Amino acid sequence: MRWEDTKQSIKNFLFEFRHQKIGIFGVIVLAILLITAVFAPLIATPEAKENWRNMAYWDENPVNAPPAWMNYFTSKDMCPHVIMDNYEEKITDLGGGIKQDQLIFVYNYKYDIPPTDLTFKGELVYYNSSKPPTINMSILRPDGKTIKLYSAASKTGKPEDDHYVAEINVLVTASDTAKKETYNFGRDFETEENLEKVLSPDFVKPMSVIFSKTEPGILLESADPLKGEYKLLIDVFYFDERDNTRSAKSIFAGKVYGLLGTEKNRRDLFQGIVWGLRWALALGLLVAVFSVGIGIAFGITSAYLGGWKDELMQRFNEGVASLPFLPILILVAAAFKPSIWNIIILMSALYWTGTAKVARSMGLQIKEETYVEAARCLGARDRRIIIKHMIPQVMPYAFANMALSVPSALLTEAGLSFLGLGDTTVITWGQILYDAQFAGATLKGLWWWVIPPGLAIAIVGLTFVMIGTALDTVLNPKMKRM
Repeated sequence: MRWEDTKQSIKNFLFEFRHQKIGIFGVIVLAILLITAVFAPLIATPEAKENWRNMAYWDENPVNAPPAWMNYFTSKDMCPHVIMDNYEEKITDLGGGIKQDQLIFVYNYKYDIPPTDLTFKGELVYYNSSKPPTINMSILRPDGKTIKLYSAASKTGKPEDDHYVAEINVLVTASDTAKKETYNFGRDFETEENLEKVLSPDFVKPMSVIFSKTEPGILLESADPLKGEYKLLIDVFYFDERDNTRSAKSIFAGKVYGLLGTEKNRRDLFQGIVWGLRWALALGLLVAVFSVGIGIAFGITSAYLGGWKDELMQRFNEGVASLPFLPILILVAAAFKPSIWNIIILMSALYWTGTAKVARSMGLQIKEETYVEAARCLGARDRRIIIKHMIPQVMPYAFANMALSVPSALLTEAGLSFLGLGDTTVITWGQILYDAQFAGATLKGLWWWVIPPGLAIAIVGLTFVMIGTALDTVLNPKMKRM
């Protein structure tokens, strides 16, 4: 009979809840969030989570690039981020033991704003330590003109068995050769007035010159873009037949990147938002369940015991409620390494006092019910009466309060991280906001670094508020609409 009563209660609850449109919408959003959290390894990159604090992992991304969909809202198309590892290779024997290996990367440029940088990376394998390979880097424009970008012998490589391996990492914007050559290239097409504004190669932006038409303004970034097929030419000269190049790639650093852009440290913010969702849900739900559970148990027990025990427990409740949470957490952070689990434990240990007050007031009424008196007369133990007869009566309030407690936990963690007291070993939205604040993202106009994590916190919080409000309306008789 009890199971039948339970099934009927569930049916009645579902019948009432489905009429709460705000609650249904909240459940749908929560389901989407849970699916995203569960399938995060498929939506995002697992390596990104492991290397979130490893800045070398993100080295190939552009700096502070806005989302790619920004092109839909701007009059000028910004080039996306492109990493190319496909190239044409031509090997020529120049005689005298010298071999030329030409790598040709083809880049189709059809945008209005050029890449922020051009990088060539790879590894040179050579066998004669006294004759390392020499690298020349140039770019062939659609108009048939070629600009030299880099020329130097490779750095001394690391010894491996019978050969050496030298890493190549050439940035055009950091190359003095590129600055000088683009300046000399552009000055032939500039007016005297414009040349007076550009006094030396140090004032030239090589990427702007490379992707501009040969017309006045080419050195001042005011010339029209030159669209078409560009060829990045990498000429490597070997002095041993066994020398070769491996893992070669070219990176055209985009002005826009991905769904949510990048930040100062080149990290993909989409990865941070997706992986941060797991900790947002885990932290919010754990704190809500433990804090509400402690509050319900404490409040009901206090109401049932009554007398001096009730008075003592209420004084303890007021004492805990008066404890300053932030100073305590600062002391904990100073004494121990900041940990997300310390935050969860502290919030669970301090956030139950309000729930306990309400649970006690409900418990004072419940303990006067006839079934509680009957259980006491039949010799039921106090623990059984509290757990079996009293706590189940306040569970509707507990469930609604759990849902409403999640946003508070999320905002607390975000606030602590914003103050630099968060756990840096995990990815949380609060940590992303802290990094943005520390880097001055708001002042620099990097809105994509601030709005997505803030909006994510708001969406998760609002989701549980909608569910909690609907639960409170259905389960609390006083709030049911007539």
